Amino acid sequence: MRSSLNRWNLAWLALLLTAPAFGMEGTVVWSDPSCRYFIARLGEEYGMFEWRRGPDPAEGDELSGPLTAEGMIEVANITRSATNAAILVTMSGRLKVLVKSSPVQCKRRYEPS
Repeated sequence: MRSSLNRWNLAWLALLLTAPAFGMEGTVVWSDPSCRYFIARLGEEYGMFEWRRGPDPAEGDELSGPLTAEGMIEVANITRSATNAAILVTMSGRLKVLVKSSPVQCKRRYEPS
């Protein structure tokens, strides 16, 4: 019994140590509900996302999850206590580049910067 308990504790410890590798945090810095796109600051870079499900992310919302993963991702919106399904479209080191390259239907794309 004692050896199985030790294995169980080791398994939990391994899970806790590797969990941060699967997720990261970001802050929404630009959002346009007219086209369902948002941009989040992810460390030193920015990521442009198309959200598919969940409440509209708003500027200032804190996000957590596999933000740089490919395909559809589930992101926790910590600020709103909700989840969003989103797709990472592209990343850049410059916010202005992503805003100007947002889809043509995004009304905020044309705002002066």
